[in-house]
Amino acid sequence: MRRKRRQSLASKLPFRLPLLLRVPMAVPLCSGLCLDAALAQDDVPAPTEPATTAPAQPGAPPETGPVVESGASSTGFAPGSASGSPYASPMHPLGGTSQLSTGPSATPFPLGGGLFQLGPVTFHPHLVYELSYGNGLQSAPGQRTDSWINTVSPGIFLGLGSHWSLDYTPTLRFYSTPHLDNALDHVVHFGGGTTYNDWVFALSQDYSLTSQPLIETGGQTDQELFGTSLSAVHALSSKMSLDLGVNQVFRFISQPIGQVFQATDTREWSTMDWLNYQFVPRFTFGVGLGFTYDQVTGSPDMTSERYQGRINWLPTDKLSFTLAGGLEDRQFLSSPQPDLLSPIFSLTAAYHLFEDTTFSASAQRTVSPSYYSGSLSEATSLTAGLHQRLLRRFLLDVTGSYTTTTYHSGASLSGVAAAGSYDYTSFEVRLGTALMTRGSISVFFQETFVSSSSTGVGSNLYNYTTTQGGLSFGYRF
Repeated sequence: MRRKRRQSLASKLPFRLPLLLRVPMAVPLCSGLCLDAALAQDDVPAPTEPATTAPAQPGAPPETGPVVESGASSTGFAPGSASGSPYASPMHPLGGTSQLSTGPSATPFPLGGGLFQLGPVTFHPHLVYELSYGNGLQSAPGQRTDSWINTVSPGIFLGLGSHWSLDYTPTLRFYSTPHLDNALDHVVHFGGGTTYNDWVFALSQDYSLTSQPLIETGGQTDQELFGTSLSAVHALSSKMSLDLGVNQVFRFISQPIGQVFQATDTREWSTMDWLNYQFVPRFTFGVGLGFTYDQVTGSPDMTSERYQGRINWLPTDKLSFTLAGGLEDRQFLSSPQPDLLSPIFSLTAAYHLFEDTTFSASAQRTVSPSYYSGSLSEATSLTAGLHQRLLRRFLLDVTGSYTTTTYHSGASLSGVAAAGSYDYTSFEVRLGTALMTRGSISVFFQETFVSSSSTGVGSNLYNYTTTQGGLSFGYRF
């Protein structure tokens, strides 16, 4: 039996901050709430600035956060942050990729006054119910199963004044098949920001306790994650600024049933710091230096240094993109393995073709500890999406993604089989509409192909196809 877990700065800085400084949550929530918030936003006047936040990768966390500054610059981002925001989730990709649909990628800060308010605390209850049918879900390596899935996610979002927020969302998931365990997931997020002189600070603390079928492990996996992120932006002049950030992520997992490879826990501490220069109002360039220390059970500890450059460019009011890239030099401590030098990059782009039509694309290459003892995963992913409003009442989201993952040995494990490299491709279509002002309803379909050319031990880990279709309802205050 699996164990169960889960004073305004505007007058002081030479630039205006984005409308929202958002702090991501830890793991995916279900879909209805995300769509509801998007529909609600579509009912208010559209902002004049193009979006600078690209959709997350599959399995990436949604975003939410308090209002820190009410103004937006003419470019939509501060020169202090070439990425448009100093915040990034420290818990991905360590949180893994679910075989199940995770819905739209972002949950904006709740609109309106909430259900009620006590002093500075505003209460925003929210609820998501989803009924879906999954075909070909892999509950354990080589074990495919079909199942009806009932998902209920009640939750509460607390606005703590104008700068801080707290959200708690439990998720109850019931399967009709005996091959997958019913589960109760827990996700807690606290975050926000403040200012001091010409500094902008942000803090987030995340916790999640989940049990979901993951692509990385090829089966249902119980895991517990703790994530802490602290970041700061400091204006050196009207054109130069610093982005500073430190992260801590702990991941603890149980050994998945039927898994022949030993699962491993990970503790990671990292920093990534940038010096930015705004050449012109719509073009910012930055150089960055990062360091990471990974403590992995059953494997050598690792250190790595990252050397990167990045640009943020808004050629027009409709087109924006951010590109970062460089090298990571990783060392395996107490191991004969040589250093691993890897190119890393990230790219996000958005094109607002018409008022109701937006195309988005992203790509990234990351190196991180894998779920298995003695190995490191190197992943490259591509994602493209279409967001289309139809007949003023419906929202259509179409998303496609491709990821290829290669495992590298982090130790001399003579005679121990290593998990094979794999690819996965996923497509999702979702159509929804607003319901009773604060509610939403949507239908969706997702298909995922996981394949590997590896043979021998563990060859059944990454060769399967899953489909999932269903109905989602969400309501929030």
